[in-house]
Amino acid sequence: MKNIDRIAEAFNGKLGQEMMESSRSRVHWMCSHAKGENILDVGCSQGTVSIILAREGKRVIGIDICRESIDYAKRSLDEEDESTRSFVGFECIDFVSHVKNLDQTYDCIIMGEVLEHLSDPLRFVEHAHNTLTTKGFFVITVPFGINDYHDHKRTYYLTEIYNTAARFFVVLEVAFLGSWIGLVCTKASTSSTLFGDRLFSRAEGAFYEVERSLVNKVSSLKSDLDKANTKYRQVSEQYTSLKSDQSIHEKESDKLAKVLALKNKELDETTNRYTKALAERTELLDEATKRYTQALDEHSSERTELLENLTHCTTELGNAVKLITTTDADLQSMHAQITILKNEKNETNNRYTQALDLHAAERTALLDKLAYSNTELNNTTSFLATTNADLQRIHAQVTDLQKEKSSYQWKLNRITNTWCGRIALRAYRLLRKIKRAIK
Repeated sequence: MKNIDRIAEAFNGKLGQEMMESSRSRVHWMCSHAKGENILDVGCSQGTVSIILAREGKRVIGIDICRESIDYAKRSLDEEDESTRSFVGFECIDFVSHVKNLDQTYDCIIMGEVLEHLSDPLRFVEHAHNTLTTKGFFVITVPFGINDYHDHKRTYYLTEIYNTAARFFVVLEVAFLGSWIGLVCTKASTSSTLFGDRLFSRAEGAFYEVERSLVNKVSSLKSDLDKANTKYRQVSEQYTSLKSDQSIHEKESDKLAKVLALKNKELDETTNRYTKALAERTELLDEATKRYTQALDEHSSERTELLENLTHCTTELGNAVKLITTTDADLQSMHAQITILKNEKNETNNRYTQALDLHAAERTALLDKLAYSNTELNNTTSFLATTNADLQRIHAQVTDLQKEKSSYQWKLNRITNTWCGRIALRAYRLLRKIKRAIK
């Protein structure tokens, strides 16, 4: 049978009020004694302790050999804030394999309800000692007293769990958490004075609380059993009484059945007599009905023919009246429409005459404007032709001037490129200056 812990469900109250209070007490006690920044949660189960510590900014690794528990822890972690998710990780692996492949140490190791499942708990405690820093802390919780479970290998009271931890650690604190006991240990070299009369007195007090809880449960179960027995006796008495009543009712039922049989027999005889009489009366009624139907059919054919003729005449008369009424109404409507059409014709003729006069005047004005526009167009065309000829003449003159300029430029370049030309050019410039000075 697979060992699946449900600490998260108990912590969240899904397994009842009592389980919620006890699980929260243990979880908060373990978290409050998890010192340091790097923490290993061995047997983390559904990840409750690891997530609570990660919310406080501590870096936690939670390990467990149960895949279902690790998957549950990861789903719970997905619902947390990004800051919390960055501080915690979960891995499905056993403790010894994890620490053998490890190249780091932890400030604190937590083993919540783990050692009672082990055949050799000292092996885990020793590995925890070797994995902690020099002043690291070791937090343990185990069931206190008898806790029957298919995977529990031992029952812890005070002495055995204390001696197991003290083989490698100094025990700093022992806490009795209802039906569980918790130890806070350190790897540091300090002395412990816990193991004495005071600790035994506390253990006895815790054991008394456990026994008292068990006694109360036994008393409660005994009370429930007494109530159940009382209710069983009441139900048994009711059953005996009902059984007696049932026998009486069965006898009365037999008597009633016999009476009912006699009544049924009498009813059958009466029914047979009534059926025969009814059959006779039915035959007589059928004969009378046939005779009446024949007589009615003879008179009914003549009456039906007369009614049909009368109905046809009435229909024809009604149609003729409707036709006359409709014809008069149509004639009046046609006279009114003819009068309206004559008025509309006269009005249309008047408007047409007015429109012809108006359009004739407008047409004459438009023809005058068109003649004037044609004259203007001819004048403009003549002006454009003259202008175009002038532009062509000017363009020819510009071309001739450009040719003369090129010829003069070529001649000037030939003159200025000789020494006589340069002297002549200087003399020309000097003469121009003298003329300006004389003026």
